[in-house]
Amino acid sequence: MKSSLSLSHPQPQECAFNKVSPTSALRLTWSGALRVLSASACCKRWFFTLNGSECSDPVPIDGVMLTNGAGSISIHRVSTIDGLCFNLPAGPVTVALNVGECAAPAYPNSDAYTGLNSYSRIIVEELNISTGND
Repeated sequence: MKSSLSLSHPQPQECAFNKVSPTSALRLTWSGALRVLSASACCKRWFFTLNGSECSDPVPIDGVMLTNGAGSISIHRVSTIDGLCFNLPAGPVTVALNVGECAAPAYPNSDAYTGLNSYSRIIVEELNISTGND
């Protein structure tokens, strides 16, 4: 998908997926350019949601970018966010990449940018996970 996601327009980048098995895991991967820009130190967080909720098993799938506040430098870095999510029911899943604030309250609002004149990719893979009890 060739698009840009700015904090000024925080609609998520998303795709639809049909999960076949109730016992499988989903591997979520996003690859593309990220940027955070502010006159002072700042931090933004990119995270996946599945049907509007973050993964909780085992942990959220996310990534953060922290900069020291060089407000006149606009560097877009190629980045990858990747992880597994377990215990999701079979059926349709809307997978979305979102951008928001970091957990640390010390960082002021800044401009986050996702993608720039390049193709970003959301890759969803359904993996059969053996528990050893099968």
